[in-house]
Amino acid sequence: MTATAPESTTPGRPARPHRVPHWIAFFPLYCIGGCCLFGLNYGDAEILVTGQVTDHAGQPIPGARVKLIANPKSRNPITHQSVADGEGKFFESIGLAPSWWNVGEVQVEAAGFAPVTLPLKTTYVRDLQVQMTRLEQPPDPPMQ
Repeated sequence: MTATAPESTTPGRPARPHRVPHWIAFFPLYCIGGCCLFGLNYGDAEILVTGQVTDHAGQPIPGARVKLIANPKSRNPITHQSVADGEGKFFESIGLAPSWWNVGEVQVEAAGFAPVTLPLKTTYVRDLQVQMTRLEQPPDPPMQ
């Protein structure tokens, strides 16, 4: 038994199997690639803050807790918290819908230092330098 090719519907042209054009076959990949390339993913907006936490002498404060807050005065603020690394450096990011963004702030806390709150007026801040003030040690009680 031999296989025969399907008959062509066009006289004089051999029949060939139906093929989907490559642009249709890869359309979903084109859409995903375009969304990633042009930033059309979840959030459409992002608050991004990088920086370093130091004391007044310029020494890093490792372990400082850094909190990024979007719309801090709203009923439902969006927050993200991280800890500064050994060099006092931090990276904070929150993905948002554009309607969610109007103001934000960065709050920094560390043991032995006064807390710091800095307002944000833009969605992208690079190399933010946060200087913290060391808390005064209470004087030792007088000896009796």
